[in-house]
Parts: sequence; C-alpha cells; structure tokens
Amino acid sequence: MLNKFTRFWFVYSIIIVCIIAKFFPTYGTYLDSYLNLFIAFLMFLMSFSLDVDSFHYAAKNIMPLLFNIIFSLLFMPFLGFAIANIFLKNSNYYFGIIIISCVSTTLSSCIIMTRLARGNHAGSLISSITINTLSTFITPILIYFFLKTQV
Repeated sequence: MLNKFTRFWFVYSIIIVCIIAKFFPTYGTYLDSYLNLFIAFLMFLMSFSLDVDSFHYAAKNIMPLLFNIIFSLLFMPFLGFAIANIFLKNSNYYFGIIIISCVSTTLSSCIIMTRLARGNHAGSLISSITINTLSTFITPILIYFFLKTQV
C-alpha cells in the first residue's frame, strides 16, 4: 500500500487538495499570492530526475519535436476552427474554442502529464519550451487569421 502511495503521490495530493478546496474555498485566496512560488518549487523538485544525457538524446532526435510543433501550432488550431464552424457557429463558445485551440499548453502541464505517463521528460521539456517560444509569435497571427480580429 505504501509503495502505491509513493508511486502516485502527486495524483493523491491533487485529490486531497481538491477535497479541501471544496469544503474550505476561502483558504485558497490566501495562497494565491504564493502560486508562482509553488509552481517554481514543483518544477525544481521535478528537475532532480533529469540528466544531461537525456537532453542530448532529445536534442538530437528532432522528429518528435517537429511533430509536436506541427500538431500544436497547425493541426490543433485548424481542428478547433473546423469544430467551431461545424458545431458552434452561432454559439457563445465560438470565439472561445478558436482561441483555446490556438494557444499552446503551459510548460508545467506538459511536464506533469509526461511524467504521469512515464514519457520522455527531456523531450517534453525541449518541445514545450520551443512551442511556447514559437507560439508567442504564431498565436496572434492564427487568431487574426481565424477571427479577423487583432490581439
């Protein structure tokens, strides 16, 4: 039982925090000013399992990175645009679906989800940093292209 808890400690911690937040929602407002510090501390703890060799391998293996860039910055925005036009054309969700499909995921969620799936941490980190850097320039262009509105 203890081995199962230590293996999935992060999932259990999220469940416990969600239960506490459900019954005591006002306590979260006190922690709001420390949110960036908590995220930085979490990223620091997760960095202990990374080694330099895995970064060298991830940097040399360019195909997963190119796939992630094409999928995140081209396929997902066009898929979101198609879904919004087919199902939500006259809905309040139309603009939201298009905008959310054009925005890249956060660095922390990419790394956490990769860690939970026991994936390639270094590849996820390199991919996430590259996509977030590119999306700084590409996201406004995509939103303007799809919505004909400046960001």
